[in-house]
Amino acid sequence: MVAELKHARLVIAEQQQRLLLSQAEARTDALTGLFNRRAMNDWLDHSLKRYRLYGEAYSLMLIDIDDFKLINDDLGHVEGDRVLQQVAEVLAASLKPQHQLARYGGDEFSIVLPASDISVAQVSGMQFLESFAKHTFGIENQVRQITLTIGIAQQTENLEKLELIKRADACLIAAKSAGKNRCCYFDHGIGLPVAALPAVISVENP
Repeated sequence: MVAELKHARLVIAEQQQRLLLSQAEARTDALTGLFNRRAMNDWLDHSLKRYRLYGEAYSLMLIDIDDFKLINDDLGHVEGDRVLQQVAEVLAASLKPQHQLARYGGDEFSIVLPASDISVAQVSGMQFLESFAKHTFGIENQVRQITLTIGIAQQTENLEKLELIKRADACLIAAKSAGKNRCCYFDHGIGLPVAALPAVISVENP
């Protein structure tokens, strides 16, 4: 009986480990090792609850790699995957502890910024752009630079999660139209993406 109980405990422990591993894999992007969109949605749900309970401001940042399609078309998807991995590493290294970074999909990333209003989020966005301006990437045995375009939206009263995502995405599109390598935020007062901040000057020899 003792041996059977011991065996049963081992089986239960193994099943629990498999469950935890499965849950972790469901929230992880296999290519970059970052969290995935499912995790981002969970963070947004949690942040929205805190906002409604305590009024704690938070923002969502969507980030797109500029001209990533050209990298895939010219150099192939294997090299494109390496670029995604390198970008993920630089973004992760630039994060503050409270930031929640995920691969949103394709060549887009997302960051949930707890306890951050739009002004704080803009500063963080410009810091990311500056980090990339000073960083060079190894692409097919060449040293190149990569720039980002960023759209930011802040949670406001009565705004649902999907609407917040749509606002950040609208800002991303507006920033792309304004010239890429820049950051645009959503002004909920006028209901439009505004103030695409000037592009950061690239640094050839950081």
